[in-house]
Amino acid sequence: MTTAKLAHQLKRFAQRTAIKVSRATNPLNYKEPYEESELEAATLFRRMIKDPESELLTNPISNKYYVKNDNLRILLIMTECEIVIINHIFGYNVHISQKTFWNLHSSFIKKVEHRRNLMEAEYKNNVKHSLQTIIKRIDETEEK
Repeated sequence: MTTAKLAHQLKRFAQRTAIKVSRATNPLNYKEPYEESELEAATLFRRMIKDPESELLTNPISNKYYVKNDNLRILLIMTECEIVIINHIFGYNVHISQKTFWNLHSSFIKKVEHRRNLMEAEYKNNVKHSLQTIIKRIDETEEK
């Protein structure tokens, strides 16, 4: 076996070992059984962000994510360690794992991005329509 090949095999062995250690120590990969309240809060959060009537807000400074639905009269506030569920009668604080937080965070950001894209497309269509109307008016005045 050549020296270059042996060096390459040692490098790959070290790389595989480092990846295994990294995965084993990453808290997001830790498979802790979920509590029922965490699963229910996560389900509620996902359903609320899918509802078109829900208002989605974020505070990047405090890293809080808000979902407000006036029809259901529910406000959800998600932080890195909990989801706060508030309505006109009750309030719950449900502890969530880091893995749950990052999954919900990803869903929230994707939904906000989707809504933003729809809003942007709507405004661009309005501008295009307005410009076409102006062009038609100019054409009509030139014909007279």
